[in-house]
Amino acid sequence: MEYLVIETDESYTETSGDKYLRLKKMYDIIDCELVEFIYLKDDKILIIDEEGKLKNSEINKEATKLVKQSSFIGDYLDYIVGIAILIDQKHLK
Repeated sequence: MEYLVIETDESYTETSGDKYLRLKKMYDIIDCELVEFIYLKDDKILIIDEEGKLKNSEINKEATKLVKQSSFIGDYLDYIVGIAILIDQKHLK
């Protein structure tokens, strides 16, 4: 199983591990207490910190661009903050 960690400095880290990405691991990677799933096209999910804006986390330009290009929302006017994880839906459990 592979997933992509998108940092706020626009760098990416491709990571592989167990068959599924578990909730505890998501919290550890994003360093948060509550995650939010943004469903994208092609069965991808972007996982972010639900409370990132309340914490004044740094804007994640790459994750924001990805959502604008790949979401079902259309003209996405919001923005993503903090570390994000991009993963295929089949790797969540």
